[in-house]
Amino acid sequence: MGAFFIADKEPIDSGLESAYTIRPDYSDPYENIVKGEKLGLVPYVKGEAFATDQVKGELAEGDNVVWGTDGLAKKSSGDTGYVCRGTVNDCDIKTLYKIEVV
Repeated sequence: MGAFFIADKEPIDSGLESAYTIRPDYSDPYENIVKGEKLGLVPYVKGEAFATDQVKGELAEGDNVVWGTDGLAKKSSGDTGYVCRGTVNDCDIKTLYKIEVV
């Protein structure tokens, strides 16, 4: 299993977003990475889980997950160390896939 990191942007709002008291991590200011922008890398270790909407195709609970060069998660036929644990609904706004490091 190769190393896997999530790009983490500093949550600095500008414009209209500055007035929000609550905003999802998947809003445009956090999703769009500008060339040359500095980012943090978050490693995940065995037993941790996270949710994402960055998926190519469909994932079902129990599917092994791998990431393509496009940065999107997708179903894998082999053991990858990452397993889909179903979906979670974020405030009826977005459906996210729960991924666990096994």
